[in-house]
Amino acid sequence: MWYSSTLDSALHYYDKALDVLNKTDRTPENEFYRPAILQNNLAGIYSLKGETTKAMDAMKTCIVKLK
Repeated sequence: MWYSSTLDSALHYYDKALDVLNKTDRTPENEFYRPAILQNNLAGIYSLKGETTKAMDAMKTCIVKLK
């Protein structure tokens, strides 16, 4: 049971990290690289939870940020 709550906590904190990045200076790292890393991690978590559509959306966002 705690495993699922750990994944939920991870989602919560990754979302908070994305919000913080939106408030930082608009450097290439903050605008593209760091959000892509967070989206990649979110895709993995959604995949573990069996939320395939959300995982694919997060991975697509990751790919767009890295182009």
